[in-house]
Amino acid sequence: MKIKEKGLTGKAPYIRYTRGDNNGLVGFYRPLTEDDIQFVKETMEEEERQFEIERAQVAARSAFSQSGGGAGEGGKGRGRGGGRGRERDCGGQSRGKG
Repeated sequence: MKIKEKGLTGKAPYIRYTRGDNNGLVGFYRPLTEDDIQFVKETMEEEERQFEIERAQVAARSAFSQSGGGAGEGGKGRGRGGGRGRERDCGGQSRGKG
């Protein structure tokens, strides 16, 4: 979170967070005013919203490329064997060498 923009602290806040938990503690080096708290809430909401949008975009790109819809994706979407069998013309005749 970009709390330094507002100058909430001269030092980085103390953060206690355990990986996998949904919560944690943040300790500032001075008491926060009501305006500071409102700023933190608004900033957190905006950053969370941006994070969710980014996450959704990445998931959409991944789903689109896995479905074979991605242009320029090289060998994706050809199925087993990569689609590298013998080339055939419209009449079903093999155009391979030999």
